[in-house]
Amino acid sequence: MSKKLYLAALSSDREENNRILSLLEPFGYASNTRWMERGSIEKPYSKEKVAIALNENLQNMHDADAYLVLPKESLSARGLYVEFGYILAEVEKNPIKEIFLVSDLDPAFHWFHPKVQYFKTIDELIEHLRQ
Repeated sequence: MSKKLYLAALSSDREENNRILSLLEPFGYASNTRWMERGSIEKPYSKEKVAIALNENLQNMHDADAYLVLPKESLSARGLYVEFGYILAEVEKNPIKEIFLVSDLDPAFHWFHPKVQYFKTIDELIEHLRQ
């Protein structure tokens, strides 16, 4: 049975995100990240559309068995940090859940949580999953 994987990443990196998710499938991870299928919310934002998207994302994060966080240095990455906070709360409630953080940037406070498994590259994560 596949583990449900929630991806916290930039929506503008959709092609790269899909490539990464496909690399994790052989290790038993299947994306449950609906925002990848939904696409961006049209501007100007409406409270109704944003609320629907937010509730879908929160439900996906709640239902996930594991999380892949791909932080980047970008002003548009603010939502990713909100997701990361929610992910930490989920893992505190259910410690069996995994958090994989992949970034070549200084991960600041991210790597100090004991559940965060930090990798500089996707290749490092793949090598870890092979073991």
